[in-house]
Amino acid sequence: MSDFEFEVINWYSRRIKLSHSLVQKISEASDIVDCLMSAGGSAIVAAGLLAAPAVALIAALIKLELLLIKRLDKGKGVYLTNYIGTGEVIWIPSSVT
Repeated sequence: MSDFEFEVINWYSRRIKLSHSLVQKISEASDIVDCLMSAGGSAIVAAGLLAAPAVALIAALIKLELLLIKRLDKGKGVYLTNYIGTGEVIWIPSSVT
């Protein structure tokens, strides 16, 4: 099995399966939020500090999603499901049973 599998469930939803080993790799790279904030620092300065709330919000959402993924992984991986009505940015995590 690969670390990442994409599947169309039906006409209104798609699902990505992240393997347990990939979730572990993501957990080890937990400083992704700090990296985003550091990288966003120059963008914040260039935008005259107007981008600061947006970068902070994006970083907080990524941190929350990573926390949910880590908690839902029970050794079999995690599904991320997207429904057409939610747009491309909302992927709902659930445990692989």
